[in-house]
Amino acid sequence: MVKKIKNSQVWLSIILFFRLLIPIVLLVCGVIIFVAQISALNLLLGLPLIVIGAVLVIYSYDEIVRIRIGDIPPGDIDEEQEY
Repeated sequence: MVKKIKNSQVWLSIILFFRLLIPIVLLVCGVIIFVAQISALNLLLGLPLIVIGAVLVIYSYDEIVRIRIGDIPPGDIDEEQEY
């Protein structure tokens, strides 16, 4: 039983690592292509890769936080409590 838990934790860590690695690679490649000043490729490939990479980084970070920490329930703060 312990071996299954450790094995699933290892696989989950590997999946989360690649889930964040791929958008970062897209973002970095987009920046490199955009800065390279190749005639039309910087606008046709670089700019969309930057946008897609940035959106996927935000989505992946949200997914990783949701898996690791869990959902934050709404209404956690007691309204009658004074600070």
